Amino acid sequence: MKKVSFDSVQHLIPENCWYKDQHYDEQVLLCEGDQNWKNPVDLDHIFGAEQDAEFYPLVLVTGNLQATQIFNTDTDGSSGLIVLGDLLAENVLVGGQEIYICGNLHVRGLFWGDYNHGSLHVEGNIRASVFLNTDYNVDSYRFLALENLTIPHLLWDEIDEDYDHPDYLTMLFDKAFLFNEDEMGEVAYSWKDWIKAEQLYEALRENRSVLLESVTAAENMQAPFFFADQEISPSNLLRFAEGILLSRENDQPGEDRQLAYWDGDVFRRIFMRSCEPLSCMLYFQKSEEFGCLVYFGFDPASMNNIMMPKKPVFALAFRELNEVGEVWHPFSLLSPSRYRDFLKEQWPLLLDHYSEMNFLEETLQRKVSVETFKAIMDVPLVKKMAKKHDDDDGAIFFRGFQWEFQNENRAEDQHARISIVKDLGKDRFECYYFYLLETVSGDPAVFLYTQENDDDELYEVQPIDRWKIRRALLFFDLLEKNIFRLNDSY
Repeated sequence: MKKVSFDSVQHLIPENCWYKDQHYDEQVLLCEGDQNWKNPVDLDHIFGAEQDAEFYPLVLVTGNLQATQIFNTDTDGSSGLIVLGDLLAENVLVGGQEIYICGNLHVRGLFWGDYNHGSLHVEGNIRASVFLNTDYNVDSYRFLALENLTIPHLLWDEIDEDYDHPDYLTMLFDKAFLFNEDEMGEVAYSWKDWIKAEQLYEALRENRSVLLESVTAAENMQAPFFFADQEISPSNLLRFAEGILLSRENDQPGEDRQLAYWDGDVFRRIFMRSCEPLSCMLYFQKSEEFGCLVYFGFDPASMNNIMMPKKPVFALAFRELNEVGEVWHPFSLLSPSRYRDFLKEQWPLLLDHYSEMNFLEETLQRKVSVETFKAIMDVPLVKKMAKKHDDDDGAIFFRGFQWEFQNENRAEDQHARISIVKDLGKDRFECYYFYLLETVSGDPAVFLYTQENDDDELYEVQPIDRWKIRRALLFFDLLEKNIFRLNDSY
């Protein structure tokens, strides 16, 4: 970190950044390359200076920044932070400046933006266990539409109407950081009214976590890698067949299984015929240009000799989509580099995606089991609401969520269901429905459905919808943790 003139770094500042058009006589701080700030950083005193030291209006990091705690208490005006790469931090509590991230923002714990003199701009993805917005400037459309956001706990004064009670905060913060209702003694006008800010800042200065461990553990839950390594190999291709996504109980031989999805301009498909691991086939397509195939073929010698058992051969092939006929060309050392480079890039991405899909499917089956579903439906408060399902007062409203319960009624072809609807504000909703249905074998199982809004047609959530499954799991966990407590007061 070094002191430089603002003019010497102004050309590095992104065009959309507020600081781009500013002019400072004071020096700014430049951090060249990737940074790892192991000690807590107070942006009010970024250079470790005393209160009467000169003020640095801006900190510019030209690479990725990894930090523990980033915070400031002066929300009228504090040092700005620009990161030209990614920012990974434990906690970020800011206000009074612009935070501009050209890459992704990942906060393992709490991001708290306070007061309208501050703003956040992230060009990539935003991920945080808890995002607290108290009169802070963000891209409202992006946050309401949940675009490139992974925030299980979003508390936002602008869209929340129930910050008059601390129940939700007590699920996130240790009680040492919160006022109780007796200490408040007045009406809350914001989530911040419940928070003992000085205690939070003190915890950050001492590099301590501020959220309950259960909150950060749930959000930072990482999917274990499902494969032995990242090599393009026959053993890894066969490994796809061993996950629960392509091989299920009671599968009938010959039934097709596939997972297919677009990711930007790349299309990926995983295909297998049930009970036939050697039929596993991976297809990668670059826009409308070309495709690559990873599969098991058969040795031509064994195919031409009826006395010889067919011998499977691991194979790679490519073809141009505009080529007449579906002519697949085997990979060789002479194959054009763009096909080899494309496959080399896409293979590990698919392994990561499949690992997460398989993990989430296993987690969904474990956390939302038939036993858990029935236990919730058996709660007296839930029983009461289920009987009033068709009435206006047949729902439980909890901190922006609407929970509804429906009993099975075979005569009316009605299945048992737990509905979770999250109000996103401005007539937008996020909806998840957990149905108790029979499988092909006749055994009960819980199936997850969703809809784009609360008046659209329902459809089953597929494993490729990793973000939706994560959200549904978090929402269900919130319901499960609170329904029994609410029942006790009922």
